[in-house]
Amino acid sequence: MQKMIKEFGQDIFLAAQATNGIGNTEKAALLNLAKLSRDGFEKVMKDNRLDALVTPSADAAPVLAIGGFPAINVPAGYNSKGPGCL
Repeated sequence: MQKMIKEFGQDIFLAAQATNGIGNTEKAALLNLAKLSRDGFEKVMKDNRLDALVTPSADAAPVLAIGGFPAINVPAGYNSKGPGCL
């Protein structure tokens, strides 16, 4: 089994399994993210009475998904490859 773990890079999962919870560094990061969200994105949405964020690509999707925020991705951007090819 150890051979397969090293072959497929599963060491990080074993390390995660061996932890006993969230430490001070993680707690501080979560509090900072909550503050940035509350005083940033959530404030903009509330102050401007917005229902969702519309973006020309899916770049913001992971951040919005983690926060549970509504968003719409519209492939409407242009680059050297043409429309919708961001």
